[in-house]
Formats: sequence, structure tokens, C-alpha cells
Amino acid sequence: MSPIKKDDLYRLFGCRLELIDERNLLLLEFLKEGLVAVTMGVKGGPIAGPMMYWSLTRNGRLRITANRMRLPWSFEKPYQEWKSIQFNADTASIETIAGPQIYNIETLSETNKD
Repeated sequence: MSPIKKDDLYRLFGCRLELIDERNLLLLEFLKEGLVAVTMGVKGGPIAGPMMYWSLTRNGRLRITANRMRLPWSFEKPYQEWKSIQFNADTASIETIAGPQIYNIETLSETNKD
């Protein structure tokens, strides 16, 4: 798989990604303004819905963080860091620094794509 490009990221706008996992709940909605709405938790248990930030690094990795700016002296680790995305018909295979993940993709609206 190759590094993430801006065109890959643009395909995510206006979509909801749902992690395919039996136990954990993770929904992601990317917004062009650098925000990502996250719903996370355990299926059938407590969930949280924070707004986080996304950024594309120079080496083609997508970072999802709690803070907009990651300062050089900061010890904050990204919530997620994606190395590559491969789109299929209605899923996305993501290679993260923690390992592979597969998400269902649901189109929400066209308004967030423009």
C-alpha cells in the first residue's frame, strides 16, 4: 500500500466510517475544516463522542489527534495514525501504526464534499 494522498482524504468527506469489530465501536466522520467527529466505546457499553483533528503529514500519514497543533516538545501521541488506505466497493482497508483495520463506508451527504 502507498502513502495517503489528499485525493484519498477527499473521498472520506461526507462519509461515515465504521470499524468492523465484534467488540469495539468506532465511527469516524471527516470534515474538510480539519475536524473529525469520533464516536468510540464498547458495543453495548459506554460511548464517547469527542471532536478531534486530522492532519496529513509530509510523509503521507493521516494523524487523528486531540489537539490541533502537535508541538515539537509535546509528548502527546496521536489517537490514530494511518499509513495507507485502500478503498474497495463499500469498505476501506487502513494500515495503521497499531495494525490493520477495516471500515464500512456509508455516504452521508454531498454537502460536506464541496
